[in-house]
Amino acid sequence: MNESSDLDESGGSPSLENLIHRREEYLQHLNDNFKKLDDELISIQKYRQELGDAREEISRKQEDAFKKKEILEEGGRKLLEEVSRVEKELEVSIQEERILVDELDKLAESVQE
Repeated sequence: MNESSDLDESGGSPSLENLIHRREEYLQHLNDNFKKLDDELISIQKYRQELGDAREEISRKQEDAFKKKEILEEGGRKLLEEVSRVEKELEVSIQEERILVDELDKLAESVQE
């Protein structure tokens, strides 16, 4: 802008039209800045919501994984107990088989004599 046209002819101060124009430009600039800030705030809010949703999903998945881990551990304990029980039954069965084999051997010896 030209300073000579901005100044009033009488006292060297800016003209009313110039002041109104500068005020309108200032308000428009201010309005544009507020719109940008609003857009940024909306964007930030969206990111915060996405982050909150992601945290909830992570928490839910952690809880599900923990429950599955507990189920697997319990299943593992039951399997170990079952293996132990079967081993004991096999030991008893082997002992009984030895006794039967020994008795059969004795019986076979007595029949041969």
